[in-house]
Amino acid sequence: MKDVLTVYPDADLVFNVQNRGRPERNPRETAIRILCRQAFGKRMRELRDGADLSLSRAASLAGIASARKLSQYETTCYPPGDIVLRLAPHYGVKPKQLCELVLSHSDPEMYLGLTGRRGYEPSEEEIEAFLANPNPADAGTNAADA
Repeated sequence: MKDVLTVYPDADLVFNVQNRGRPERNPRETAIRILCRQAFGKRMRELRDGADLSLSRAASLAGIASARKLSQYETTCYPPGDIVLRLAPHYGVKPKQLCELVLSHSDPEMYLGLTGRRGYEPSEEEIEAFLANPNPADAGTNAADA
């Protein structure tokens, strides 16, 4: 194993490490990631509500094992492609539109490169408000989850 590990003693790089050995993220980058997920989740809930579907009914129609998993897509993570394709018809949108929604929030730079349009970016005011209070009760996500 010693042969694989290379140490550079004069490197100027210092990494702060959070629990479980993961590198610590820049608080601003974390705020942007969380705000993007929250905005995406809000839009997904709006689409589901617009289709007049409960979490359990939407999950059932899309073949998702539980309403809890669908709830996670509306709060803490992005759905995988197969779920997006199964949800779109029930939410009254084309699969391409829902795919674009996911990509515009999860990877705005890639979205820009593929479409020529800017993806979702939280405003400076939203970022500053989040940094001032990263764990509001209604946030639906936690800074530690980022």
